Amino acid sequence: MSLQTWQETLMQSQIDGTAVTTATPGASLLPPAAVLTLPANFFQIGRILKIRIWGRVSNRITGPDTLTLNVRYGAIQIAASQALAINIVAKANVSFLLEWMLTCRSIGNSTLATMMHQDYFSQSP
Repeated sequence: MSLQTWQETLMQSQIDGTAVTTATPGASLLPPAAVLTLPANFFQIGRILKIRIWGRVSNRITGPDTLTLNVRYGAIQIAASQALAINIVAKANVSFLLEWMLTCRSIGNSTLATMMHQDYFSQSP
């Protein structure tokens, strides 16, 4: 039997967020107008939240550096990428794509849900 599901875009941004550096860990990549507040009881078992981020990354020539991105619900981190290797060759505004699939595995009281996540990261050469 079909799950009879659909996809909808909950939020998008047409402008850049503030540049993030190692001096600002945990800072949001999103501009304030693009921060989404999910309604109460949004998650149900099996519901998938797909997050797709396009952006630009730069690094210093004295690398190698790593980049770790995470998804937060308020102050709570619910998913984190692996440490993504940014090689020793200096990069300036190299485009990247990060896609996350967050699947709700269980729900509890009004503030508790368990999420399973998978991510995919790709950057231009």
